[in-house]
Amino acid sequence: MRALGAWDQAAFSLIHTRLRAPFLDLVLPTLTDTWTWIVPIAALVLYTFTKGGKRGSLLLCSGIVVFLVADGCATGLKSVFLRPRPYHSLADMAMLLERAASSSFPSNHAANAFALATLFGSFYRKLAIPFIAIAAVVGYSRIYLGDHYPLDVVAGALLGTVLGLAAGKASEWLGQRGKTPGPRPEGQGRPQ
Repeated sequence: MRALGAWDQAAFSLIHTRLRAPFLDLVLPTLTDTWTWIVPIAALVLYTFTKGGKRGSLLLCSGIVVFLVADGCATGLKSVFLRPRPYHSLADMAMLLERAASSSFPSNHAANAFALATLFGSFYRKLAIPFIAIAAVVGYSRIYLGDHYPLDVVAGALLGTVLGLAAGKASEWLGQRGKTPGPRPEGQGRPQ
């Protein structure tokens, strides 16, 4: 366990201090801000609602539910583990964001991003890799900005992925339940 903690600290230090770039200092705080996502999410909701039919409505409802569940689970786990955030443990850290009051493990941002990315990837399989890539960048930003250790992000990503997969399967099942069977081809009637 000590080796894992040492790796976590070393990986955090590498990302937070040695891999810094002025461009990332500008972009990543914006990317991790919830308000940045309001317009893209609203556009996706509008598109899915107007063009997606029943499948789109199912995706929207599933997305809201999986987001709330992922956020609630991550918040609940924080109150169990009570891991201090990096800036509570490490002196003289450069902070690009306001310091959060909650504990560090797991990352809510990572849990939420991966839950939605996994769910949306199950609906739009051709876009699964871009969705996961966006979630990974959000997770990376949490380390880069000094808000989380890498293991916080990994745990949040795993939690979100599991919940996103479960939501995708549940949505698929609900979608199948709502379908009415079509006419049987001639000669394939019910056995007598």
